Amino acid sequence: MRLRLTLALLLVSSAGLAQLTSPVGIGTSTPASPLEVATGGITIDLTGTHYVDRYYIGFSNDYGSGGAQQYLLLFPAYKGTVGQNSAGLSGRLRMYRGNASSFNLDVEYDVIGQTAYSSSTIGLIPRTIYAKMLNIYTVTYGGVPYLAIYCSDLSASGTLYTFEGHFWNNLNTQKPQLVPATSCTNVTLTQTGEFVAGGIYSTNTGQIGINTADPKGYTLAVNGSAIFTQATVKNYANWPDYVFGPDYRPMDLDSLQKYLVQNRHLPDMPAEEDVAQKGMDLGEMNKLLLKKIEELTLYMEDAHRQLAAQQREIEDLKRQIQKHP
Repeated sequence: MRLRLTLALLLVSSAGLAQLTSPVGIGTSTPASPLEVATGGITIDLTGTHYVDRYYIGFSNDYGSGGAQQYLLLFPAYKGTVGQNSAGLSGRLRMYRGNASSFNLDVEYDVIGQTAYSSSTIGLIPRTIYAKMLNIYTVTYGGVPYLAIYCSDLSASGTLYTFEGHFWNNLNTQKPQLVPATSCTNVTLTQTGEFVAGGIYSTNTGQIGINTADPKGYTLAVNGSAIFTQATVKNYANWPDYVFGPDYRPMDLDSLQKYLVQNRHLPDMPAEEDVAQKGMDLGEMNKLLLKKIEELTLYMEDAHRQLAAQQREIEDLKRQIQKHP
């Protein structure tokens, strides 16, 4: 293992560590601490593996003000060569932005991934409250495929990108870098959702999947059973209290009978085929069921009035028969 502290080693070898009483600067002539490394950090080489302390990747362009679109290339992706050398990174990816005329941005992600043998894998987990899920793309730059982040997915303004952690690239030694989007080809969306914990996944648009990485466009998708002690569905318009309004008339029973024979389900209710293909909206179904119960109440009230009228006619006939036997 080689430590790139040549100046410090020379001082130690000539004077001895215990005799160093003045601050030592590497890359600066005015160190503010006993040992200050001003630029580049401390790099340790271990058989081609690099540990980087606060590697400054650079500032992305101000896309919102007309700057060119860019990708952040993370590490080379698998390109079909079985047994090829590996590349990857594991650590903390940070993005910062802020000035007097713009909103602040301070987001961090835990990132781990590698390319080895016959695949490329990556995890990018948000670690700050405003950090959203980011898409992962595969792009080709300089003839090499990379796993990459599209900078405008994160922010339209110029943003400082840094990385701390373990980085290695035995394919072409290139560290993470910002490159123009126009210089990238073969752009494909590799990952839209991200593993969060257990069987929970999230997308960059805020959709959550439990036991599924594809929520099918729903805010929450559960692949399996679920249990609640209480569930509330809000914001349903046209709740069917209008059924009891003075102008509402349910379908007459003759028409209803014809509809049932032809369609084999109640009016307004979804057919079996629709439920099998699209599922069932619980809030909408409760609304429709209540409407049918209220219509049934109207039918019962109408039948009650008819029965009451018929009963009065029967009583009148009985009294007439009793008077004129």
